[in-house]
Amino acid sequence: MLVPFSPFQLTEGLVFFAFATAITLCALGVVVVRNPVHAVLLMVAAFFSSAALFVMQGAEFLGLLLIIVYVGAIAVLFLFVVMMLDIRFVVTTRSRRKHVPLAVVVAGLLLAEFAAVVMLDTTRSQQQVAKPSPPRPLLDNTTELGLLVYSDYLVIFEIAGLLLLLAMLGAIVLTHRKREGVARQNIAEQLDRKEKARLVKVDSKGGV
Repeated sequence: MLVPFSPFQLTEGLVFFAFATAITLCALGVVVVRNPVHAVLLMVAAFFSSAALFVMQGAEFLGLLLIIVYVGAIAVLFLFVVMMLDIRFVVTTRSRRKHVPLAVVVAGLLLAEFAAVVMLDTTRSQQQVAKPSPPRPLLDNTTELGLLVYSDYLVIFEIAGLLLLLAMLGAIVLTHRKREGVARQNIAEQLDRKEKARLVKVDSKGGV
């Protein structure tokens, strides 16, 4: 039986492969380029392409979330930090061949993980087709995502939040330095003071 040709399917496939190619090239550029500002800009382009793929798959909430959170906050913060640090670009002459074995091992592990995820997803899809679930009421993507995250994946979601909290505390502890001669706020001494505020009469055109 011949399947009727659909120009829309062809266009959708071309757009999908265009954004997928853009993501791959931008991700490769983030690792390869030596200018950190260019790397951040390529990362922003990769985020935009990923958001477009989410929208094409019907997950517009995730696409907008990717743009608002990652592009609008994290990537812009990276760019500002890199520009404020005023990094001096030095061309290194040291050979990078010693890192090749470790890179190959890490790449192999990532490919194995991707293959395992694809195989598990394929098996789960076949089981769902064999045993169809009862019909559910039609909900929007945001409601469906909220029900899924806060029901089936609640423990994983809480663990991820705890890990992010520990990472934030670790960054604060590692970057905190005690310096002499710097005025610091001591909340305990401020609360122990009996005289909280004092009214002072200031002369006209004068100071305190």
